[in-house]
Amino acid sequence: MNVKRPDLPPDLSIDAGAEPPGSPSAREVGPKERFAEALARLEAETTAAPAGPPAAARSALARIARGVDLSDPAQAALAVRESARHLIRSRLGERHRQTAQGRRLVEALSEDVAADPLLKTKLLGILNKLQPG
Repeated sequence: MNVKRPDLPPDLSIDAGAEPPGSPSAREVGPKERFAEALARLEAETTAAPAGPPAAARSALARIARGVDLSDPAQAALAVRESARHLIRSRLGERHRQTAQGRRLVEALSEDVAADPLLKTKLLGILNKLQPG
Protein backbone atom coordinates (compact mmCIF):
# COMPACT_ATOMS: atom_id res chain seq x y z
CA MET A 1 0.00 0.00 0.00
CA ASN A 2 1.42 3.37 -0.98
CA VAL A 3 0.58 6.50 0.93
CA LYS A 4 0.63 9.55 -1.26
CA ARG A 5 1.23 12.83 0.38
CA PRO A 6 0.02 15.88 -1.50
CA ASP A 7 3.29 17.74 -0.96
CA LEU A 8 5.41 14.91 -2.47
CA PRO A 9 5.73 14.03 -6.14
CA PRO A 10 4.20 10.62 -7.04
CA ASP A 11 7.63 8.98 -7.40
CA LEU A 12 8.43 9.84 -3.74
CA SER A 13 5.37 8.19 -2.20
CA ILE A 14 5.92 6.34 1.07
CA ASP A 15 5.67 2.57 0.99
CA ALA A 16 3.68 1.40 4.02
CA GLY A 17 5.65 -1.86 4.12
CA ALA A 18 8.99 -0.10 4.46
CA GLU A 19 10.90 -0.50 7.71
CA PRO A 20 11.47 2.62 9.79
CA PRO A 21 15.14 3.68 10.00
CA GLY A 22 15.52 2.64 13.66
CA SER A 23 14.03 -0.85 13.28
CA PRO A 24 16.22 -3.93 13.82
CA SER A 25 15.97 -5.05 10.21
CA ALA A 26 16.99 -1.61 8.97
CA ARG A 27 20.14 -1.48 11.07
CA GLU A 28 23.01 -3.85 11.72
CA VAL A 29 22.16 -6.29 14.52
CA GLY A 30 24.89 -6.35 17.15
CA PRO A 31 26.52 -9.33 18.86
CA LYS A 32 24.43 -9.00 22.03
CA GLU A 33 21.20 -9.20 20.01
CA ARG A 34 22.47 -12.23 18.08
CA PHE A 35 23.57 -13.92 21.31
CA ALA A 36 20.18 -13.18 22.91
CA GLU A 37 18.45 -14.70 19.85
CA ALA A 38 20.66 -17.80 20.09
CA LEU A 39 19.82 -18.12 23.79
CA ALA A 40 16.12 -17.81 23.02
CA ARG A 41 16.39 -20.61 20.43
CA LEU A 42 18.30 -22.78 22.89
CA GLU A 43 15.74 -22.05 25.59
CA ALA A 44 12.97 -23.12 23.21
CA GLU A 45 14.87 -26.34 22.47
CA THR A 46 15.17 -27.17 26.18
CA THR A 47 11.42 -26.86 26.72
CA ALA A 48 10.56 -29.01 23.70
CA ALA A 49 10.68 -32.78 24.09
CA PRO A 50 13.87 -34.04 22.46
CA ALA A 51 12.98 -36.01 19.33
CA GLY A 52 16.46 -37.31 18.61
CA PRO A 53 19.97 -37.09 19.95
CA PRO A 54 20.64 -33.88 21.89
CA ALA A 55 22.38 -31.02 20.17
CA ALA A 56 26.04 -30.46 21.01
CA ALA A 57 25.25 -27.16 22.75
CA ARG A 58 22.48 -28.71 24.81
CA SER A 59 24.65 -31.61 25.95
CA ALA A 60 27.54 -29.29 26.85
CA LEU A 61 25.24 -27.03 28.87
CA ALA A 62 23.70 -30.08 30.57
CA ARG A 63 27.20 -31.26 31.53
CA ILE A 64 27.96 -27.80 32.98
CA ALA A 65 24.61 -27.74 34.85
CA ARG A 66 25.22 -31.18 36.37
CA GLY A 67 28.60 -30.10 37.75
CA VAL A 68 27.47 -27.09 39.79
CA ASP A 69 25.08 -26.02 42.52
CA LEU A 70 23.13 -23.22 40.84
CA SER A 71 21.69 -22.07 44.18
CA ASP A 72 25.22 -20.93 45.15
CA PRO A 73 25.76 -17.50 43.53
CA ALA A 74 29.51 -18.03 43.02
CA GLN A 75 29.00 -21.40 41.31
CA ALA A 76 26.11 -20.03 39.27
CA ALA A 77 28.29 -17.16 38.03
CA LEU A 78 31.03 -19.62 37.04
CA ALA A 79 28.48 -21.82 35.25
CA VAL A 80 27.10 -18.84 33.31
CA ARG A 81 30.61 -17.79 32.29
CA GLU A 82 31.57 -21.33 31.25
CA SER A 83 28.31 -21.78 29.33
CA ALA A 84 28.82 -18.48 27.53
CA ARG A 85 32.40 -19.50 26.71
CA HIS A 86 31.21 -22.75 25.21
CA LEU A 87 28.42 -21.14 23.17
CA ILE A 88 30.65 -18.36 21.86
CA ARG A 89 33.56 -20.70 21.08
CA SER A 90 31.20 -23.04 19.22
CA ARG A 91 30.13 -20.17 16.96
CA LEU A 92 33.72 -19.29 16.00
CA GLY A 93 35.38 -21.00 13.11
CA GLU A 94 38.09 -23.53 13.97
CA ARG A 95 40.73 -21.24 12.51
CA HIS A 96 39.74 -18.38 14.82
CA ARG A 97 39.43 -20.55 17.95
CA GLN A 98 43.14 -21.34 17.80
CA THR A 99 44.34 -17.72 17.73
CA ALA A 100 45.18 -15.53 20.71
CA GLN A 101 42.77 -12.92 19.40
CA GLY A 102 39.99 -15.53 19.21
CA ARG A 103 40.64 -16.62 22.79
CA ARG A 104 40.59 -12.99 23.96
CA LEU A 105 37.32 -12.43 22.10
CA VAL A 106 35.73 -15.48 23.72
CA GLU A 107 36.83 -14.34 27.19
CA ALA A 108 35.67 -10.74 26.66
CA LEU A 109 32.26 -11.76 25.32
CA SER A 110 31.84 -14.34 28.10
CA GLU A 111 32.45 -11.62 30.67
CA ASP A 112 29.94 -9.36 28.89
CA VAL A 113 27.32 -12.11 28.97
CA ALA A 114 27.95 -12.79 32.67
CA ALA A 115 27.63 -9.06 33.42
CA ASP A 116 24.44 -8.53 31.38
CA PRO A 117 21.43 -9.14 33.66
CA LEU A 118 19.10 -10.28 30.86
CA LEU A 119 21.55 -12.71 29.25
CA LYS A 120 22.70 -14.02 32.63
CA THR A 121 19.10 -14.66 33.69
CA LYS A 122 18.29 -16.42 30.41
CA LEU A 123 21.37 -18.62 30.61
CA LEU A 124 20.68 -19.46 34.27
CA GLY A 125 17.12 -20.41 33.31
CA ILE A 126 18.43 -22.77 30.63
CA LEU A 127 20.95 -24.30 33.05
CA ASN A 128 18.22 -24.79 35.68
CA LYS A 129 16.04 -26.63 33.16
CA LEU A 130 18.95 -28.86 32.18
CA GLN A 131 19.97 -29.65 35.74
CA PRO A 132 18.89 -33.13 36.83
CA GLY A 133 16.27 -33.63 39.51
